[in-house]
Amino acid sequence: MLIDADPAEVWRALIDFASYPDWNPFITSVEGPLQPGHRLRLRLVPEGKPEYSFRPRVLSITPGEQFCWLGRTLVPWILDGFHCFCVEPAVPGTRFTQQEDFRGVLVAPLWSRVGYRIEGGMRAMNAALKDHLERHEG
Repeated sequence: MLIDADPAEVWRALIDFASYPDWNPFITSVEGPLQPGHRLRLRLVPEGKPEYSFRPRVLSITPGEQFCWLGRTLVPWILDGFHCFCVEPAVPGTRFTQQEDFRGVLVAPLWSRVGYRIEGGMRAMNAALKDHLERHEG
């Protein structure tokens, strides 16, 4: 998604978890430190489903560019979700992307039932971030 805003502005909005309830329709709450090894507490609202919480572990952060987490069920490789948010300079503005990679034995049976909701939520978040920043910048 191209956003007509400076990459630093996109990054600030992305890591300003306290403002998520104001603009983010998919991830409505994030609590915890954005530091590798720490767990976050997230509330998500997938399309057509009730809100739920989970606790991914921050894997990496490159300030101004990207952060990634791993969300998993209680046992590794049952259902693990690797998620990265990326901010890259573009002309004009910034390219913002989310990447999600699910692994584990439950991916195939569950993906057909919930995958489109997660992808839809990510698209809704991307569009809302764009609107939030372009409205405030303009």
